[in-house]
Amino acid sequence: MSRGGFPATMGAMAMTSAATVASSPHDIKRALVWTLVTVAGACAVAYLALADVAGVTRVAGSTYETEFVNGGWWNLGFALAVTVFLATRASYWFAPAAVLIATVAQLYIADTVVERYLESGWGDGLESLSYAWAIAMGVFFALAAVGGVVVTHVRRRRETQHNHPSAATE
Repeated sequence: MSRGGFPATMGAMAMTSAATVASSPHDIKRALVWTLVTVAGACAVAYLALADVAGVTRVAGSTYETEFVNGGWWNLGFALAVTVFLATRASYWFAPAAVLIATVAQLYIADTVVERYLESGWGDGLESLSYAWAIAMGVFFALAAVGGVVVTHVRRRRETQHNHPSAATE
């Protein structure tokens, strides 16, 4: 018997189950925070990419330059994969929401670019390729979410094997 009247094995079982609960793959609060950070980041990227652009400007003579999206800010959208990954690591239930939020913002940017080209009269059909960039970002976000699920699964498996060595041999 150990102190407190509980057998020593009962204390060890309580510690093991507490460790298992503590390493639960669904930390909803943390996942919600990372999903909200994804929303804020996606909105910021969309705003910055679309806010300060030159449009159609005459460079010299009959030479014009068109800028309907700030490419540097739009490319920063790839960084949203980090927040998608972290939301997924906290709880894989949030993976679809995080991927969808980040991707919809990129599709909004692409749609606005196409609309700006068409309204200006400078569209020739190739502006639709901006959707390909947004879809590529969406695939990247989905891969980040899959990575988060895999990392979480591997971590849980290692913890289970570490806490229950007999489970590894079964």
